[in-house]
Amino acid sequence: MAQNPGNKLYHEHETNAEDFYKKYLSDEADQSTLKEFNLYPVERLHSLSDIIRGNSVIDISLGPNISLLLAITNLFNDITVLRSDTSSLKAVEKWMKNHPAAVNFSHVSNKVSDLRDNSDGAQEIETQLRSAIKQLLPCDFTKENITDPVVLEKADCVVSLGMLGTVSTDQTSYMNNMRKLAAMLKPGGRLVVFGGINYGLDNNFMCVGDIKYHHLKYDENTVRKVLTDAGCRVQSIDINECQIPDHMLRISHTFCALAVREDDYHIN
Repeated sequence: MAQNPGNKLYHEHETNAEDFYKKYLSDEADQSTLKEFNLYPVERLHSLSDIIRGNSVIDISLGPNISLLLAITNLFNDITVLRSDTSSLKAVEKWMKNHPAAVNFSHVSNKVSDLRDNSDGAQEIETQLRSAIKQLLPCDFTKENITDPVVLEKADCVVSLGMLGTVSTDQTSYMNNMRKLAAMLKPGGRLVVFGGINYGLDNNFMCVGDIKYHHLKYDENTVRKVLTDAGCRVQSIDINECQIPDHMLRISHTFCALAVREDDYHIN
């Protein structure tokens, strides 16, 4: 199903990172929302930690969210953060510089610390992540190389939360955008995609502040097909009923797909 003409495209209209943080990422957010955008991804990545280890990882996610990276900062030495809007880039940069007005993710780093049986304290985890982030760059999904003019080295892992459903206008662009993520991987590298799928719901959207952003309607079969068409072998897809109030995010289920880029697949 193509884009709903009444909703804005996330990557074409500047968002407010502060509004996004308060609504989806803050410890004061609705508890079901906090779980979907922070705690579940952290728990899921922790469970995959023996599979997705490596030297380099690229994170391409919505808003100023660094929860995924807090979960895996002990697994990678070289982290690149890509964001499609200027507001989120500035918010992540403030966090990296430990600015007093930066977004606060201590509730997430505390969760990560608990998952690691307190082997690393929350503050140590955040310090580790600040040190591991080597690049913070804008990305543009309308380009074949989304970081043009910068050409990134192939990574051991790519993680993404929420991005593809909001920047893809139809099934074809969803396939092309998944291919762009896979193209960033070394052969054998892992792709971990968190997103929303829909069964029985129409006019799907995500709200940030008073603005409704488009969210593509697709299902599990679509996810499996586009991953395969992008040269990846699907290892697992974990699906859960979405608990976020549908006036904020109108999707029926959330998912986490884990895939590996095939060694013999050539991406231009």
